[in-house]
Amino acid sequence: MKAFQEGLFERAVRAYQRKARFDPGNLAAWVYLGEALRRLDRSAEAQATYERALTIDPRCGRCATAFGTFLQNRGQVEAARRRCERAARLLPDNDQVSAYRGDCCLRLDRVDDARDCYEMALQIDPLLVEALSEMVCVSIFSNDMTGARRRLELLIKMAPDLANSLEPLISL
Repeated sequence: MKAFQEGLFERAVRAYQRKARFDPGNLAAWVYLGEALRRLDRSAEAQATYERALTIDPRCGRCATAFGTFLQNRGQVEAARRRCERAARLLPDNDQVSAYRGDCCLRLDRVDDARDCYEMALQIDPLLVEALSEMVCVSIFSNDMTGARRRLELLIKMAPDLANSLEPLISL
């Protein structure tokens, strides 16, 4: 874990491969191995690793989100959305999965679906900064300036730097 945190991804890959060989059911080892491989742009190996992790625990929100991020970053947004849909069915109370699902929908220009996902995430955790900031943007896209201002006011209290970067959008 220390190698991963320090950005030493080759070393992290070796360490997580050893952990996964020693304990093939170690979900965390597989997820972090996938993350380290992704950071090294070893895409095919990362994808296989995420898929392996999901065979250990298909309900792992962290893995589903990491795999979805991987797919989205590779331009496979629709595949990422489907992965998040599956994760959301398995984990209806996971705010991160709902927010990530919203990200996928937004990238696919499905603004209403994105709004629903972010609202669901905020119902689970009303202080989830990622979902709140995206809801400011979705509200602006939908020309709901009252909703955007209301969410921005809450965001200013929670994450002032992020809120300040969004504030000029409301005045447009």
